[in-house]
Amino acid sequence: MTATTEKPNMTALLSAVDSLPLEFFTAYRGGYPNSIGLALVDAVYSIQASYDSEHSGKGVLNRVKQFRSDHSNAVDDLCVLADLDEDAIQKVMGEGKTSQRTKSGAVLEAARALAALEPPIVRAADFTAERREDARGAYTRVHGLGKVTFTYFTMHLGVPGVKADSLLTRFVARHAYGDKSLKLSSDHVVALVNQAYESRPQIAETVTHFEHALWRAESKGDAN
Repeated sequence: MTATTEKPNMTALLSAVDSLPLEFFTAYRGGYPNSIGLALVDAVYSIQASYDSEHSGKGVLNRVKQFRSDHSNAVDDLCVLADLDEDAIQKVMGEGKTSQRTKSGAVLEAARALAALEPPIVRAADFTAERREDARGAYTRVHGLGKVTFTYFTMHLGVPGVKADSLLTRFVARHAYGDKSLKLSSDHVVALVNQAYESRPQIAETVTHFEHALWRAESKGDAN
């Protein structure tokens, strides 16, 4: 279905939130607050991909862990990351694509764009609240990357936020509108999740922990 102008049913959305297991709200792993290279690789490779897997070498998280081991110098140095070639990244992370271009190419272009800022953003410590807009401009100018994955990237760096990906959107559409296939803008999803979190601030440490619980429920099929 197309987007709607109907008023969301916040009572139904909050009821769905209240029905989730409490452990979902503490399941967020914390990202990579001191590892900007890993934050970038994870954010890009998470686009339309399976994140967790019980099988070694499968799933974004397992591959990022291997990347950390294989390319330790790039973990918190975008200049080192930018000097890798696509084959080195694909050997660990795979040959996924976003908007018809390789994810490895998008990683490299984003790393170079951030490092080319003045002053450069090379390490996690360089990413401050004051540099957020500079970073967003550099990141979203890369073909295949947009504001949703930029938010995810910043969440990995410790900035609380809401990643309005397909699973979270489906959770919100399912419960706030009764139609999981409804197309909602990312801004609308973010606004509704923030509103729900403000109604239940005690349930999760941050809005990131809160949105992860909703995402987790949808990914595991626990949102009926």
